[in-house]
Amino acid sequence: MKKFSDLSREVNEDLEKKIQDIYDTYGEIDEALIKRLNLQGLIKRAKQAGIRMKKLMRNPAHRAKIERKKKKQKTTPELLVKAQKQARNKIRSKFFPKYKEMARAAKAKIDQVITIKHGAKIAKMAKRLLPKVKVQSRQDVKRARELAVSDPDA
Repeated sequence: MKKFSDLSREVNEDLEKKIQDIYDTYGEIDEALIKRLNLQGLIKRAKQAGIRMKKLMRNPAHRAKIERKKKKQKTTPELLVKAQKQARNKIRSKFFPKYKEMARAAKAKIDQVITIKHGAKIAKMAKRLLPKVKVQSRQDVKRARELAVSDPDA
């Protein structure tokens, strides 16, 4: 049976090989992107974010802030992020249909490959999806305002 440290080292070596292959194929890659895509860092940031969100959601002032924010129209950059996420999910479902069933490490690896290999495609798809996302956002805001008027206690 392998130790965790050995397994971790193998994953990191495998990841470095893949990044080097992609670097050789596509040329220059931003160093900051590679640092962000570090597997252990991803897992650590996800855990920290979960703990922070759990703590924040206990705060009634934070929950009220969320309710107020639902009633405001999002800015174009915020909507573009949402469109990029939708585009990324479409590419994931196309190339990796069993993504949801995979382990966290495999998902992180796939996300890294998709980010590096299909980054331009994601940006292009996001630009096309933006009008649909804007319409959806307007409908969400309208619904939130109607709910607030009909039920002021909630």
